[in-house]
Amino acid sequence: MAAAAGLRDALVLIDGRVGTARSMAASDLTRNPVGHRASVLYGLDPGEAQRCAPTARVPGRTTYLYTWDWLASRGSLRPLVCP
Repeated sequence: MAAAAGLRDALVLIDGRVGTARSMAASDLTRNPVGHRASVLYGLDPGEAQRCAPTARVPGRTTYLYTWDWLASRGSLRPLVCP
């Protein structure tokens, strides 16, 4: 979904499990290359109260939240607004 959205210089936080039929844990989907040099980096969603904390660790990137809707069997990607 990040590639389809054309994300560049982004941090995508993944919330919980992803997928319905063959669900994967967010920790399995957040593998980044050594040195964090990829255009899009992936991280675990730390929860609503702490969502902006990872943004401070990777300045210059726009942060997005990816969530999986179990009832609709599809994911959504939305930008986060961090102060």
